[in-house]
Amino acid sequence: MTQRLDDDFVFSATTHSLSHISSILNSLTSVNSQVLITIDEDGLNFITEYSHICRGMSNFSGNKRFYILTKIIAEITLEKSLFTTYQYNPQTKDKDNNDDTDDSDSNSDSNSIDNTNQNKFAVDLTPIAESLSLASKNNTQFNGNNNNYYSQTECTIFYKGSGYPFILIFEDNKMIERCEFSTFINLELEANNIGFELNQNDLLVEGIIKSDVLYDALKDLKDINSEQIYIYATSQQDNNNNNNKSYERLALISKSEVGNSTLYLPNEKSILEKLIIYNNDQYNLSCYEFNIFNKFLKSIKLSNKCKFKKDSNKLSLNLLSLYGFDLPKNYTGTIFDFKILQKDFDEPIENLIPENEKQRLERQDQQVEQHEQQHEQEQDNIRYNLNENQYEEEENGGIDVPIFI
Repeated sequence: MTQRLDDDFVFSATTHSLSHISSILNSLTSVNSQVLITIDEDGLNFITEYSHICRGMSNFSGNKRFYILTKIIAEITLEKSLFTTYQYNPQTKDKDNNDDTDDSDSNSDSNSIDNTNQNKFAVDLTPIAESLSLASKNNTQFNGNNNNYYSQTECTIFYKGSGYPFILIFEDNKMIERCEFSTFINLELEANNIGFELNQNDLLVEGIIKSDVLYDALKDLKDINSEQIYIYATSQQDNNNNNNKSYERLALISKSEVGNSTLYLPNEKSILEKLIIYNNDQYNLSCYEFNIFNKFLKSIKLSNKCKFKKDSNKLSLNLLSLYGFDLPKNYTGTIFDFKILQKDFDEPIENLIPENEKQRLERQDQQVEQHEQQHEQEQDNIRYNLNENQYEEEENGGIDVPIFI
């Protein structure tokens, strides 16, 4: 029992990984249900954004009102390797245009536009994710031989081209269900994301941390109704008590109605695998609206590792997810890509960094100053010895130079 599909299409693929795909797409709707889908030979790319302008008041600038733009861009790609079959046909054209031979130049331009846009369209992702989730839950079976679960349902994803619906077909040994979802064009979504990329030549912080630890910390801050979150990172040599070990620390500082709260994340290599502070800075501190982090808590919970990078005004989070029981054997995982706009803050930094960190930074400043003084003294000694040697040579009549006749 097989659903017959048209031979003329842009994209067609089948998969059994309904649990993984439905969970991934459902977490993306927490940011925005309106997404832009782009299909190419490598997979399906989903991108969406959340922008919000809020009004605030600064006590450090004469009680002046100001406006803050908070923005997040979320992107995932369902790789080709996630599907059992994958057919992408970018050369499909509108047959109606080909039938008209009187105005070939006009048809050529029209076909060029159609070919550019037919693999890119916008949808409401919520009903699509709900359909996938329902199909996954209703057709999960336990395999006693392998002691795991598997999905009996095969899902076919089908898209004929610009102006046609996005189609999901669920098929098992009992029934076939066909779901069609309206598509539309959203040029603003793509245009708003142009230029919102991380400046790789201006990185300030880079690191890798286990996602479950990061999720637990953010969940704790959510439970106390945090309003703002500061990310504090430091990576220095701690020379206290002749200890030259590398000192790496990552902390989440929140502001809420109860005041400031600081959560230090474990710095074991098995948890905080990597932390680099560039430009020889002792530390880096950045501020964000906490409601932004709320929008990708689900994605963090579904992921295994989080790689984060930060430039002067944006934070990038790459989350690797292997969630689900129905992934292909050699599938390497799905990547969440989040980019968050940093918030400016004018509160004195001394009010945010914990007291023990202040003492450590002061101790490091003293150590750096002592090292510079020691280095300067060594240079003075070298210059003094050179002057002394030169003086002795002049007293002894200089250096004898042999004369050859």
